[in-house]
Amino acid sequence: MLLKNSTRFSTACLLSLLVWGVLTINITPTIALASPKQIQLAANNSLDKLPKPIQKAVLKDASKLSGVAIANLRITQATAKTFSNLCFFNFREVCNEEYNPVPGWVVVVKLDEQSWTYHVNKSGSQIVLDPQIRVKFLLPSGDS
Repeated sequence: MLLKNSTRFSTACLLSLLVWGVLTINITPTIALASPKQIQLAANNSLDKLPKPIQKAVLKDASKLSGVAIANLRITQATAKTFSNLCFFNFREVCNEEYNPVPGWVVVVKLDEQSWTYHVNKSGSQIVLDPQIRVKFLLPSGDS
């Protein structure tokens, strides 16, 4: 009971000092809050660590599939990942539990509202587009 009252007294004293400091010095206390988007990017995104040759290879593949110039595409997410085996690396849904690690990246390329997810091995020699993604080919104006 004595400890509980002592804690309350200490808290009240500290709060009083804070209020007194704010009122006498006229400091406005501020708290910087990160947006959920910033937190997600900081936690999951290693875009700055994605090697340039891998960036170029992924953008080249996305450009080839979509018919869109590389300048109009952007990599919005890159996450280093070790896939448990080649089956999972290739986006297959039914895989065995054999552990044969494939170090690499999960890379997301975006164009407007459409995005493509790639798995890329560490060296960049294997680039696999998620087969569930349907690429909308852009036709020049006037074509039907």
